[in-house]
Amino acid sequence: MYRVLFNGCEILCDTTDEAVAFCQTAPVPNHPDRNGYNNGNGQWSAVKFQSFVGSLNQKQKAMLRELIRKPGGVSAFALRQALGLSTNQAFGPILSWMAQRAKKVGLTLQDVLVSQRKMANDVEITAFRAVPSFIEVAGDGKELE
Repeated sequence: MYRVLFNGCEILCDTTDEAVAFCQTAPVPNHPDRNGYNNGNGQWSAVKFQSFVGSLNQKQKAMLRELIRKPGGVSAFALRQALGLSTNQAFGPILSWMAQRAKKVGLTLQDVLVSQRKMANDVEITAFRAVPSFIEVAGDGKELE
């Protein structure tokens, strides 16, 4: 059983897939375009960026480097291959830690990246994309190396 806290309520999910799906579709205040890609509404600064990036591990930095290199988005499958992950569930700990680090600098995970489920050739796929405001502050991404 997996527990997700949402707006002070405890949501119980039977599988990690259910928990991830709930988190990906739950409405987030100040992020009205939750079902599609948004531009990130957080206020990034060089100090926030350095603090955030400095607290990430190599796998998380590698994920963000991939997303910056491909600003149009990356499928979960391609991103898993690039990071050496075997399942989409392996994104859970990576994204959870990033969300915690973003919160410490006064932002949300949606100010860093967004995910979207979409149909491609009658198959539902998950894709990730770094938001433009994060790409802008990251520049060439050298601090993510």
